[in-house]
Amino acid sequence: MDVEELRGLLSASRGIEKVMGDVLRALYLFSGALWLPELVLELEGLNATLGDIAPSSDEVEDAVKRLARKGYVTLRPGIRATMSAEGQRTVLVSIVRDSDLLKEVSMDPRVIRYRRVWEEVFRVEGAT
Repeated sequence: MDVEELRGLLSASRGIEKVMGDVLRALYLFSGALWLPELVLELEGLNATLGDIAPSSDEVEDAVKRLARKGYVTLRPGIRATMSAEGQRTVLVSIVRDSDLLKEVSMDPRVIRYRRVWEEVFRVEGAT
């Protein structure tokens, strides 16, 4: 794992590198694996929460493929359950369980900021 390359992705503020960093953030925040359509939706929520513009589904797909080639994520074709009898053929995107990768993403300022926003949103009055 190239930690400097990873830090570059996480610090990118635009372009496909930012999308790649956001994909890693979303996978980290949401238990490590999401179906591609769910990942697109979670990136919309992540970026809306942080006041940014969400990437297009094409940009997310491109970022996922690049991350897979670099060894940051794995891709597994499958059928996602839906309300239809057939389900949806798509790809399960999973973050690689690498200690350096998980450590860097856990300390990422955007991850920390996102968690703080959610802590404030779900804080219960009078709770300690």
